[in-house]
Amino acid sequence: MSMSSSKARQLGLRLAITMLCAGGSAICTSRALGATATATSASEASATDAGALDEVIVTGSRETGLKASDSPAPIQIVSADALNQSGAPDLMSALSQLVPSLQMQAFGFDMAGQTLTARLRGVSPNDVLVMVNGKRRHTTSNLAVDVGSPFQGAAGVDLNFIPLDAIDHIEVLTEGAAAQYGTDAIAGVVNIILKRNSSGGTLSGTYGQYGNNGGGRTEDVSGNAGFEAGTGGFFNITGNFRNHGHSNVGEIDPRLLPANLTSYPDTNAANVPGYPYTNRISGDAAVQQKILSVNSGFDFDGGTELYLFGTYGHKNAASYENYRMPSKIQYTPAGGTVRIRLWADPAHAHVVVSDTGVGMSAEERARAFDMSYRGRGAQALRAGGRGLGLTLSRELVEAMGGSISLWSEEDRGSEVRVLLPVASEMAT
Repeated sequence: MSMSSSKARQLGLRLAITMLCAGGSAICTSRALGATATATSASEASATDAGALDEVIVTGSRETGLKASDSPAPIQIVSADALNQSGAPDLMSALSQLVPSLQMQAFGFDMAGQTLTARLRGVSPNDVLVMVNGKRRHTTSNLAVDVGSPFQGAAGVDLNFIPLDAIDHIEVLTEGAAAQYGTDAIAGVVNIILKRNSSGGTLSGTYGQYGNNGGGRTEDVSGNAGFEAGTGGFFNITGNFRNHGHSNVGEIDPRLLPANLTSYPDTNAANVPGYPYTNRISGDAAVQQKILSVNSGFDFDGGTELYLFGTYGHKNAASYENYRMPSKIQYTPAGGTVRIRLWADPAHAHVVVSDTGVGMSAEERARAFDMSYRGRGAQALRAGGRGLGLTLSRELVEAMGGSISLWSEEDRGSEVRVLLPVASEMAT
């Protein structure tokens, strides 16, 4: 029996594929006994992924009843199980582990550490829209002033003010959606869907801290419960208490090394408690927060739904500022004083700062508010400075409708007076 060359090539190709498949099956069989747990995990992950693909989404589309698998936009669904299995103590940490395009702010300098933010696809946190049950979530009023950081100027949503146990799943749209939602969705959308359970509940707790005396002791207690609210209704409530202490993971500030503390008044830095680890800015802020979350709904005949959801929280946070060397007030000699006085009357707030430092002559006083000007006394001390303090202070005070004045006399000291209108006067 003869066979054409094309049929022979097809038959050879099929035989090669069959042998490869057989070899692959043998390899898989030989590894099966040693990888039972891995196979089980993979099958569970596949089942979870399949369930996520069948999930009806409400993000990134104007169409109702759309499944994630049918969405033309890239939607990642993060389930409650995935959030819990991440082992993270808060929502932002969990999402940073599960969403590849989401970057969490590890810590922030000064007050930026008290409200950490997250960004999508390397774009500013201000361009990430965060919603709860499809409704815009309010942003924080704490502006991140963190020069050089990719999170500089961020004032996004405080994701950690939403308890993990209150979440059913999260829909993350990982592309820009400004045409549908507005310019706050340039980077993407995070839509947090709260639980709708009408029965059952959970109770969880976490305790731990960083190793190597890094601090950051954390205590977290959270509970969730669902109740039936009439026929076809639900009332789901979550409470969370979290306490996170200061941490310090930084090295010794080079400015505080003994070799750099050779002149007064910086030599006094060695007497500060905790020396040489005096600068503790490289660490977490201390945060204590209490959160209550409620999600409720009732379905009426005819397709009408009454719903209610919201969160209430109370948060206390404190963070370390960058350590200021004693030489920051080195225009005041040893034994001198620096005084700050504050008071208010019905119309104005008064701030007076005085010292017993080197002072200025009448000629120097006339130029004290000029950009980059430094008096002869300051130059003689060879002290660090740029001559910008009074210039910037005047601009800020005048921008708030106030006034600033200076008194100074050589070898006697200086006094700066600031007068600011109270809020009611500014409003009129």
